[in-house]
Amino acid sequence: MDSKTTNLAIVGFGALAGIVVVAMSSGAMTPVWSFFLDGLIEHFLSMQWARFSCF
Repeated sequence: MDSKTTNLAIVGFGALAGIVVVAMSSGAMTPVWSFFLDGLIEHFLSMQWARFSCF
């Protein structure tokens, strides 16, 4: 891999990570995270209920 290509990939990855950090810190991704976490918790609870519903 060429050094120029490696540098471009590193800069691109850093820019993407920076955009994600800014979006998370500014609260722009709060609805997405809350929706994901609500779904994850609901899924976990439904799995636990199915596992222990025989009692």
